[in-house]
Amino acid sequence: MEKRPIIGVTPGFMREANRLFAVRGYVEGVNEAGGLAFILPLILDDDMACRIIESVDGILFAGGPDIDARYFGEENLKYGGEISPERDRAELLLAGKAIAAEVPILGICRGVQLINVALGGTLYQDIDADRGSGKPLKHRQEAPGWFPVHDVRIEEGSRLFDIYHTNLLGVNSFHHQAVKDVGRGLAVAAASSDGITEAVERSGNQFILGVQWHPELMWRETPVHLKLFEAFVNAAGEYGFKRKDAEA
Repeated sequence: MEKRPIIGVTPGFMREANRLFAVRGYVEGVNEAGGLAFILPLILDDDMACRIIESVDGILFAGGPDIDARYFGEENLKYGGEISPERDRAELLLAGKAIAAEVPILGICRGVQLINVALGGTLYQDIDADRGSGKPLKHRQEAPGWFPVHDVRIEEGSRLFDIYHTNLLGVNSFHHQAVKDVGRGLAVAAASSDGITEAVERSGNQFILGVQWHPELMWRETPVHLKLFEAFVNAAGEYGFKRKDAEA
């Protein structure tokens, strides 16, 4: 029986209830794509982060609350949302380790923002307040999660284009923050018609890709969105094979 790539999924954290959790779509999307998803602990120390990196073939940074603006050199402004200091510390530590070890990374919503900040990029703390011009799209939809409320245009020649095989993709949208200045080594892979960066990726051998939309809510109704999970799991499988071969 062929071994499934091990994918660590970063957890949500409910402070008041003292609970860690994962949205089913992340876990089931990874599993449907051929991986084996595990919900990671909320790590806060260097040793545990290193052990996680040694144990997984890929890491999925999931959606969630805003990132503390001080991590990208700004003060938190009044239109910011909830901040999870525990998640910020844990995920930025883990992202740094994963990038250094060339572990495949997929970021979704908050996840793409986290990848960008981990690589020195910045964020719009609120799209409407920070940009406030042109014809802004509805980026916080009030439609079912599986429903695509706007399109994104994917850059030809990008890894994302190779995954979806289209220039125009319908996506859902649940965010008020977004990538502003792109981090080191990253490139914009998709954008919406109002100029918001909707995906970033890193070229080269390491799979680093982040999207602003939520494919975990869409892939059952629109199977094309499972391709993102499949590409990520395939990259994780290749990484695991190379690591095992190097250790032999």
